[in-house]
Amino acid sequence: MPSNNTSTEPVYAIWFSGATREGTAHELLEGIRKEAGARSEEIRKLTTDEYAGRIISDAAFFLPRDLLAFLRAQAYESEFDRALRYLSEMSNSGVRILTKK
Repeated sequence: MPSNNTSTEPVYAIWFSGATREGTAHELLEGIRKEAGARSEEIRKLTTDEYAGRIISDAAFFLPRDLLAFLRAQAYESEFDRALRYLSEMSNSGVRILTKK
């Protein structure tokens, strides 16, 4: 999903579902949520804002304590950026951040 980003939001390139994608954290999470929603009624009902919040709140179940403490101490441009980073650190999410501009 190419980005039409004209603001100062960072643009990421990620690897997900066998392909590279570019966009803002919000755009990328929206696409990931839509794909996951095709397999999960619970995720399908969430907005992208709610999905990002769920990733952040559930991170304690999927990330080692020390890694989560490190990630929580970092500064993020938005909660979408935080959620995308957390998701990329979850080994079974399939999301990997390749670049950030």
